[in-house]
Amino acid sequence: MTSTRDRLLDVAEQRFARSGIAAVTTREIVEAAGQRNTSAVSYHFGSREGLVAAVVQRMEADQLALLETLAEEATTPTDLVRRQWA
Repeated sequence: MTSTRDRLLDVAEQRFARSGIAAVTTREIVEAAGQRNTSAVSYHFGSREGLVAAVVQRMEADQLALLETLAEEATTPTDLVRRQWA
């Protein structure tokens, strides 16, 4: 089961990617995540800025995990680059 925090992050990441951070309201994120409590962002992240920071941190962690996986499978630096962009 996906937690409220994770749903908020998922929706925020999708909406920010599609429309840009400045164009997306926290109310829109809360509603799209299926939450009725309009203070869900404040509860889980402290503020809108905290939500943006959490989205960036999660994306960085995902990218690092991907690079680590690719590095484990690669035999040369060229192979690593090819696998990342294939």
